[in-house]
Amino acid sequence: MTDQEIILKIREGKEHRALVKLYNYQSRVITLVLKFGGTKDDAKDVFQEALLILCKKVKDTSFQLTAKLDTFLYGICLNVWREELKQKGKSNFEIPTEYLIADETDWEALFEKESKLKKVEEMLYQLGNPCLELLKLFYYQSMRVKEIAKKMGYKSENSVKVQKYKCIERAKKMMD
Repeated sequence: MTDQEIILKIREGKEHRALVKLYNYQSRVITLVLKFGGTKDDAKDVFQEALLILCKKVKDTSFQLTAKLDTFLYGICLNVWREELKQKGKSNFEIPTEYLIADETDWEALFEKESKLKKVEEMLYQLGNPCLELLKLFYYQSMRVKEIAKKMGYKSENSVKVQKYKCIERAKKMMD
């Protein structure tokens, strides 16, 4: 369903069909809210409120979509979360400037970056164990090679290094 078809469905009062498509974007909002001090429930609330705002705006006949609909929805979510933080007394909490985007071309760059990261994440899960576990321990948990060897049952630190190299090479081939 295209952005224009979603808008048309909302204007026709068939929000339920349009909202099914829009719920695909909820994971981005969950990531945003979790990253900036919220919970998954907070994120779901923010997303719900943003959908209501979006539907209200779209029903206004003067509404003109000037960016992708998911970009517009994400911007609404960002503003709703910022307001939520102010109400919770965290008004001194600032969302970093890389998330405060000036124009739609910057939004597109952010979504492109997020899309690439999602592809990397999917590729890592395709690697499976032990590669996934080893890379998580090394890169995300900043665990030392010696600790990884002990935890994962490798005979030596060199075994871990060799396995890590092989995993990275497999990942590079998958990315190509």
